[in-house]
Amino acid sequence: MIEPLRLSFVVRCDAAHAFEVFTTKASTWWPYRHSSSQVPGLMVTFEPRLGGRIFERSPDGAEAEWGEIVLWEPPT
Repeated sequence: MIEPLRLSFVVRCDAAHAFEVFTTKASTWWPYRHSSSQVPGLMVTFEPRLGGRIFERSPDGAEAEWGEIVLWEPPT
């Protein structure tokens, strides 16, 4: 099994807002050079449910899966 990716940092807003931005607006802040396709204009998607995919979609429609959501408890 691959170990889960764990990140930790401090943001100056409430947890609900931080969760919302992280999971629904990732395309606005994720650096495209740190993606599978490394092309500008990609969309990063979190499917908001247990078992949902985390993936990128490049402008030409190609998808690359990053992972699976194993726990979904907004906003924690």
